Formats: sequence, C-alpha cells, structure tokens
Amino acid sequence: MSFSAKVAGGQPGYIGDVDETVSDKNYDSKFKAGFKIGAGVDYALFDNFSLQSGLFFSQKGAKYEGEESEGGGAPVVTTTGTYNPLYLEIPVLAAYKFRVTDHVKLSVSAGPYLAYGLGGKAKIEEAYDIIKGTVDANLFSKTEIKGEKISNTPFNRFDAGLAFGAGAEIGKILVSLNYDLGLSNIYTNKNNDEDDNKKYSLKNSGLWLGVGYKF
Repeated sequence: MSFSAKVAGGQPGYIGDVDETVSDKNYDSKFKAGFKIGAGVDYALFDNFSLQSGLFFSQKGAKYEGEESEGGGAPVVTTTGTYNPLYLEIPVLAAYKFRVTDHVKLSVSAGPYLAYGLGGKAKIEEAYDIIKGTVDANLFSKTEIKGEKISNTPFNRFDAGLAFGAGAEIGKILVSLNYDLGLSNIYTNKNNDEDDNKKYSLKNSGLWLGVGYKF
C-alpha cells in the first residue's frame, strides 16, 4: 500500500439536457477552470493490478454566455452564468499497471466515484445598454436577499458517476489524465409541469490533468 498527495487542474462542464436547465440553446459553453486537491491511496492486489482511492476536494461547474433580444429596437441582453460547486469526492478505481523501465510504470484505470456537495454559488451577470446586474445564487441551498427567497435549491448535494484515467509513475512522481462522466442527475429546481420536467437533466463531467507525489 502506498499513499500520495495529488493536485489536478482541468475543464469541468455539464452534460445532459443542459439547454433546458442552465442555458438557452443560443448560449455557448465557455472555458471554465476547475481543480482537485487531496490524498490518494494505492493498494496492490496482484503484480499488475491495484485498487486506487482517496479523498479529494474539487471545484466543478460550467460557464455559459449568450445574447438575447426581443427585436423591434429592443436592447441586446448579454447574460453570463458561471457555476462553481464545491465537492468532497471519493473515487474507487481498478488500475492495471505495466512496467516500462525499472523506474517507470504506465497505468490505465476505471471505476465509480461518489461526491457530496459542500457549497458553492452561481454568478449570473446581465448587461444591456449601460445597465448591468449581478446575482450570486447558492447552488445547494435556497437563496435569499433581504429575507426574501429568490430561488429554490437548484442542485442535489449527492453526485455519482464513472471515472476513467491513464497515468505514469516516474519514481515517486505521479502524472495522470482523467475523465469524469457523471451518471446522477444533480438538477432539482423543477417546475410544476410534469411533462416539462422530463427535459431537466444535468450531470457533471470534466477532463483533468494531475500531478502527485508518492510516499
């Protein structure tokens, strides 16, 4: 068994019926950086197989930007939405390793992950003519301004999915490339139309490049 400290950066995003939830079809997905930091554990089951897990603090989310106008000379409204949920995440991956040299190993891995939302906000910015407005909404709890509720809880705290990765061990240095595929619908802020609610689906995803040090 070995332990490691790891940090990763990448581009998180959402999959599913995103057009019906966080953005209109005319809105474009923009680059948003995210991170993961935590501790990993690697338990060797056989010569080439191991079980990998750990505990990580991660920032996921997405960013969207678009323009709308009612026509007839009405001003164009530019809206930007940035979602920054924070999670505590536990992956459980099966890894296959093969040795390249005495000091270098390559590996591929796959398995489930579980995550719990700790907090985070969505920043919604609207601008038209010289008028600008910004609202910061909670993602895992209702949002109130001056005691008045302006939104329900939009996201479930629980998230689950699959993680796939490839990595290299160079001595005590670890390098990895991972992709997260969310399977759990995290969106909860639905309306009273049962047929319309069937379109609401939001799942986490992300591509991550990480480095670590093995103890």
